[in-house]
Amino acid sequence: MQRLVPGLCALLAAGIAVSVACNEAATTAGPTPNPATQRVPVLVMQAGDSQFATVGRAVPINPVVRVVDDSGRQLQDITVTFTVTSGGGSATGTTAVSDSAGLATVGSWTLGPALGTNTMTAAVSGHSDPIVFIATALCDCWKDKASLSGPRYRGGSAVIDGKVYVVGGQNGYYAGLPLEVYDPASDTWTSRAGQLPMMTAGTAAALNGRLYLAAGTPTQTPVPYLQSYDPQTDRWTSLAAPPKQRDQFVLAPLNGQLYLLGGYGNPDGARTVEAYDPATDTWTTKAPMLRSRNGLAVAVVNATLYAIGGETEDTIQGIPTAHVASSVEAYDPATDTWTAKASLPVPVTGSAAAVVDGIIYVVGGGPFDAFGTVNVYAYDPTKDKWTVQPQTHAPRSYATASVVDGTIYVIGGIGAQIGGVGGRREFLATVEAFKP
Repeated sequence: MQRLVPGLCALLAAGIAVSVACNEAATTAGPTPNPATQRVPVLVMQAGDSQFATVGRAVPINPVVRVVDDSGRQLQDITVTFTVTSGGGSATGTTAVSDSAGLATVGSWTLGPALGTNTMTAAVSGHSDPIVFIATALCDCWKDKASLSGPRYRGGSAVIDGKVYVVGGQNGYYAGLPLEVYDPASDTWTSRAGQLPMMTAGTAAALNGRLYLAAGTPTQTPVPYLQSYDPQTDRWTSLAAPPKQRDQFVLAPLNGQLYLLGGYGNPDGARTVEAYDPATDTWTTKAPMLRSRNGLAVAVVNATLYAIGGETEDTIQGIPTAHVASSVEAYDPATDTWTAKASLPVPVTGSAAAVVDGIIYVVGGGPFDAFGTVNVYAYDPTKDKWTVQPQTHAPRSYATASVVDGTIYVIGGIGAQIGGVGGRREFLATVEAFKP
């Protein structure tokens, strides 16, 4: 019997249940196996599923699994194999060993050359069913265009007579940047008019052939102002200033007026909505937004104004707490009311918005202030639904966007963090275009 028991104990070590008393024999044959090594590994998906990336590029989040036993306790030093199973992509670090928290991560996953679904599995040899990760490969549809004369972020843009006017903002060191004009036909930029007053940010809109710039002076108590530019005379005119003190708001044309939304620097300014009438050079206060917002994106479709994302504030346990929002709301000027709409797939601040054929495209921005992404989302107001769109080449936040002949131009912004966490930010002069 003692010759047979060690063999049965080996079966136990392989995970096969055998009812036999072998403790005594095991003692005589060698050390008792560690019970921890007898646990059967089970994989749990931790992160990296349902992602999107441009064809031939790596997914933003490397797939991760947690290795546990059947009671849910994490297992360390278990080998997990990651395998690309469809889409024609590739991976690095495909053999990973679980750490003290039971986590195992693939090195990278680059999607294949064809559009559509890619899959990757994670498995432990001889145990449990594999975990399947899915990613969607999007087209490389954005095209690089001629760059600005220099970096610019937190600026504004608008289209007049088929040309894109870019004004306001900063370059990381200086806030008095000139007006620049882009001609899509020749893919060239020219500078117009002298330098504008110092500003921390600027937002622009076109109305009746004129360019309007609303901005805030870089002071501790932001003082907003409004100016208009006549392309025919190349001159700026000072107009009535917005009543509410604040900065980093957004300007949008609606029904022959200019609407100024949100902002920063005033306790109640972040929900504020004010309308400017160019015919009378006067401002009127409108119904406030449902949520406080700065760093938001705005768009107008069918005489309805949409406020999208941005930084907002909620009171948590009696303490005002700022966070990035995914919420969206729509304004009806006929009734002076706001209505909640379908939220973005993820929270974003510092994104740019543009409209093509009644669809709102939200470009860049991200879940953290001044940390850009390549993500693009589209909103269909008729369906109250968001979809994922082809990604930009460069990550961007606080860029500006305009549309000419159905093509979206996204301009400048803040790019990647150079040198990792704590490194300096990259300020962009680059321009990309996309025709949906």
